[in-house]
Amino acid sequence: MIMATDRLWRNISSWQAVHLVRRWLAWNNKGRPKEPTPDTFGHYKHWEKLIDWKTPSEKFTVQDDNVAVHLIRNALGGAHHDQISGLLSFESPSESPFVIASRDDITVQVVFFNF
Repeated sequence: MIMATDRLWRNISSWQAVHLVRRWLAWNNKGRPKEPTPDTFGHYKHWEKLIDWKTPSEKFTVQDDNVAVHLIRNALGGAHHDQISGLLSFESPSESPFVIASRDDITVQVVFFNF
């Protein structure tokens, strides 16, 4: 069961979230092999105008020990490490409306049920 605030669901669909959890479980069961180094976002003067905050599926990555962190990373940019770093380095949301639109508050919990 995936419980999350609306910011996660604005960036990835419920189908993508389930796919990401399944991908994380498979990666975890394989012993957490290291993935190839992902590409970077690139350098643009006004990159915030170029971003569609939804991460395309081909940019999803698996590298986190925690499945909730895995979902958040992929919601913020997946393999785009420059994009994630940029989003996390903005000033606090109370000071910037752009931050509220980009990362707001993201809370995720994943519960596994063993039957």
